[in-house]
Amino acid sequence: MKKLILILLVFGLVLPLHAQQGTTNWSLGVGSNYTSFDNYIPKVAEYKYYEDGFFPELKFDLNHRNGLKKIQLNGYYYNPKQMVFGGDFRLGKSILADVSYKSFYRQTQLDLLENITGRESFNREGTAPGGKMLTHELINPEEQLGYQREEIAANLKFMLPGDKITLRAAHRTILESGKMQHIQNNHCTSCHLESRPLDLENKTNSLTAGIDAALGFADLSYEVNLRKFKSDASTYFADYDSAGHPGRGYIWTDPNSGVTSNYFVEFGSRLNFHGEEAAITGYPETNKLSHKVTAKSDVGNGRLLLQYQNLSLTNDAELSDPNVTINGDLKVTGNNFNGNYSTPLAKKTKLILAGQYRRLENEALGIDNPLWRENRGAGNIDLDYIRYSNLTRTDLKGSAKVIYQPKRSYRLTALLGFNSVERDDYPVEGANFKTDKTRFELGVRYRPTGKFTGNLKLGLENIDNPFSPVDQMFEVYGRDGALAPSEGAPHTYYYLRDDLRYGNISSMPAMVQTVKATVKLQPNKKVKLDAGLNLKMGSNDTQKELDFQQTTMAPSLGLTLMPNDNVNFFANYTYAKQTQNGLAAVALMDG
Repeated sequence: MKKLILILLVFGLVLPLHAQQGTTNWSLGVGSNYTSFDNYIPKVAEYKYYEDGFFPELKFDLNHRNGLKKIQLNGYYYNPKQMVFGGDFRLGKSILADVSYKSFYRQTQLDLLENITGRESFNREGTAPGGKMLTHELINPEEQLGYQREEIAANLKFMLPGDKITLRAAHRTILESGKMQHIQNNHCTSCHLESRPLDLENKTNSLTAGIDAALGFADLSYEVNLRKFKSDASTYFADYDSAGHPGRGYIWTDPNSGVTSNYFVEFGSRLNFHGEEAAITGYPETNKLSHKVTAKSDVGNGRLLLQYQNLSLTNDAELSDPNVTINGDLKVTGNNFNGNYSTPLAKKTKLILAGQYRRLENEALGIDNPLWRENRGAGNIDLDYIRYSNLTRTDLKGSAKVIYQPKRSYRLTALLGFNSVERDDYPVEGANFKTDKTRFELGVRYRPTGKFTGNLKLGLENIDNPFSPVDQMFEVYGRDGALAPSEGAPHTYYYLRDDLRYGNISSMPAMVQTVKATVKLQPNKKVKLDAGLNLKMGSNDTQKELDFQQTTMAPSLGLTLMPNDNVNFFANYTYAKQTQNGLAAVALMDG
C-alpha cells in the first residue's frame, strides 16, 4: 500500500510539470544478474538475497527542467528484495520536495548451539558422567533466516514570501519483515535449549516538522520529531517443562531409607512458572518525542552555533509473566546542550571551540518476584529488587582545534579534546562509575601542486577507568571456609554467586595511538592514484590480571583511469587486519 502511495505521489507531481515546455534528459538500462550460493553463506553474503538464479535488472534516470521548475527521477531494481527509487522536485522558487524508497535483504546467521552442550563429570578424565547436563535442539535447522528492510521517506520545504522563513516537514517509515532465531531455555527437568524461527514484523514511523528563520542578526530554527515503534508479530507461547529431577523424575522414593521426595513441589517452588505455557516473545511499543532549537549568529569576528535538544521516550508493554510485577514507568528523558565557536586568532590562524553537555535519566523500576520456595522449609526468601540502568549518566565533551595555514600549499592542525562519562547507578545505586578520556591530535596537509596531496594525522588518547563489567570476571579461588547462604537455607547458595566474584577486567584499551595517512597522485587528467594507511594501537595493563594489546592496520589503494570523457575505469583495494589478546573466563557447572 505504501509503495502504491509513493508511486501515485511521484506521478502526481511529474505529470503536470512534464506537460510544460522545458529540457528533458533521460537514460534507461535493462539487463540481468545471476547469483549462485555454495556452502555456508549467511556471513559472507549477509546483505544478499539468498535465492539462486537470474534476476532482471533495471536502471533509469530522468531529468526535466523548465525555468525554476525541476524534476529528477531515478531508480535501480536489482532483485525482488533489493531496489532504490527516488525523486527530487522543485516547484518554482518556494517549494522543494523529495521522495524515496529503499529496500534490501539481510541474512541472519543461525546459532547451532553446539558450543554450549555439556555434561557433569565426577572425575577429571570425564569417564564418570554425572546427571547434570545441558542439551539443545534446532527446530527447522534448514530454514533460511533473515528479513527485508524497506524505508519510505518524503521531505517538503516551503519558503514564505520574503525568503526569510522556511517551513519544512518530513515523514519516514521503516518496515522489517521476515524471520529471526529465538532461543528458549527450558529449565529444571531437561536443562534444554530450543531454537526456533519466529516471525519478525517491525514498523517504525517518524514525523518531523520545523521552521527556519533568517532574521539578519541570527539564524533560528525549531524542530519537533515524533517517532513510534511497534511490532505486528503475534506473541508466541512456549511450553515449559514441569519441575522435576533430571534423573529421578517428579516423585522418587529412596530405596534405602524409604523417604519419598516430591520434586514437582520442591523444585517448582524455586521457579516463576513451570508446567505451563508462557509468552516468550513480544516487543514494547516505543514512543519518542523530541524538541530541538538551534541558533547561529556572528559574534565578534567569529561564528557561534548553539543548540538545545530535549527528548522523552516511553515503552508501553504488558508483562508476559503474571507472577512478576513491575512498579514504575519504562521512561527515558534527556537534555542535550552543545555549542561551537570558530574565530580567526590571527591572519593565518583559526580557532574552533566545541562543547557538549548531555544528561540522560532512565527511571528505576521495582521488580516484585514471588517468594523463593514459598511456604517451604527454610524458604519464603524475598528476591525482589530495583533495576537501575547504566544509561542514566552525565556526558561532558569539549575540544579546542587550531588551524594554521601560512601558505596555500600546506596546513597544520592541532586538537585537544576531553570526554567525561559518569554513570550514576553502575554497578550499583550511587556508585558513579566514571570514565575520562583525553585526546591530542596533530595533523599536516601538504599540496604543493594539483598533482599531489598528502595528509598525515597522529593521535594519542588516554582513557582513565575504561568501562568494564565490575566484579564479574572471576570467582575467588581457594576460598577459606564455607559460603554464607541466607539464614534458614543452609544448603542452597547458587543464587549468591555474586558474593564470590571479583575482577574489573575490560576489553577496552586505556591508551590508544593512531596514525592516519593518505596520498593522492594525479600526474595528468587521465590517471589518478590514491593510497592510505590507518593504524591503531591500543593497550591496557592497569589490572594485574591483564596485559591487553590491540592492533588494527588497514592499508588501502585506489586507481582511476579516464581515457576520455565517456569512459572511466576504477579499482579499489582495502585490507584490514586486527589482532587482540585477552583473558577467557570459562563458566563451569558446579551445582
